[in-house]
Amino acid sequence: MATVKIKFRKNAKSLWEYIHEGKERDDPMSFNNCIEGFVAEKFLLTQRIFNNEGVNQAIHIIQSWSEEESRITPPEKLNEMGEEMCKRTFPGYDFAVVTHTDTGKTHNHIMLNPVHSENGKRIGNKKEHLYLLRYENDRLARENNLSVIVNHSRERWDK
Repeated sequence: MATVKIKFRKNAKSLWEYIHEGKERDDPMSFNNCIEGFVAEKFLLTQRIFNNEGVNQAIHIIQSWSEEESRITPPEKLNEMGEEMCKRTFPGYDFAVVTHTDTGKTHNHIMLNPVHSENGKRIGNKKEHLYLLRYENDRLARENNLSVIVNHSRERWDK
């Protein structure tokens, strides 16, 4: 089953180094409106152009699958799912998806520019976007015949 986490990051360059250096040589990567060597630089330039330089220079999304699904699903397919999730949830925003296969669980590290490259709008409410990401992640999992986390009943949460 796929899970999603979202974190706001203050330093885009150090996030890119962490994501890029942690991958295996053959791990797939995909990009939307940026290129491999200049992801952080593109994010910072966009933020400068729109005079929208906030505390957070990047959003870090981690999309992870179970060990079983990691064994039966090719990394390229999981990378495509990360790319599609971003396109559905954050249309028009710049991002990079780097798939890591270095652990038993394949996972995507997604670096997202919090500022839209065409209109300069900044992504806000973290909680709202986490719910949107989870929704799209579950939808993509179902479309690809992968499992999803079953919501706990209200009664169980109250305990």
